[in-house]
Amino acid sequence: MTITPSTPAPDPDEAAAQAAAILDDLRNAGYVVASLHDLRESGTRYQDAVPVLASWLPRVTDFGLHESLLRALTVPFAKQAALQPVIDDFTRTYTGSEAIDIELRWVAGNALEVLWQDTAFDQLRDLCVATRWGRARQMVVLGMGKSKHLDAADTLIGLLDDDDVRLHAVQALRKLRPAAAREPLARLRDHHDGVMRKEIDKTLAKLAD
Repeated sequence: MTITPSTPAPDPDEAAAQAAAILDDLRNAGYVVASLHDLRESGTRYQDAVPVLASWLPRVTDFGLHESLLRALTVPFAKQAALQPVIDDFTRTYTGSEAIDIELRWVAGNALEVLWQDTAFDQLRDLCVATRWGRARQMVVLGMGKSKHLDAADTLIGLLDDDDVRLHAVQALRKLRPAAAREPLARLRDHHDGVMRKEIDKTLAKLAD
């Protein structure tokens, strides 16, 4: 998902100053790059840069820079240092623009899908079931498919009634394969959306294996 802002960006001079400060901090950590995008695409396992990136999440005011930070943290090797900062970031009010905040929160949720660890299961579950976050929860719900927690399957089954995240709950259940999901999934097989029906059928097929 790409953010398409509908309100004016913050002061470009402030954004440029923040970007320069982040790059300076990265340079001090041993990573000389021209942008956060270049860092992510460098092919380098920049694990020592992760605390630097995470420390900037609550400080940046430019939504484009904020998105770049989140995407740079959307890497498996960032789990230990980035998981809690990104969970905290997910619940922030970013810009005051509902449209932009939803999109940035979705990007944070996408990072959480990659960073998922059951050590933070209770917090991640709370994000998944909090309907006030709307569709921004989609990728967090998908991440629950990685969980080995005893409550993961029941949580996902409960989310089959949630229009905002139903598809991702179906996909996550396909990874967990709980027998208890067969009946609630079967009730949804006549769903009006063709993509949903296909995903439900694929999940039911996995449950039958």
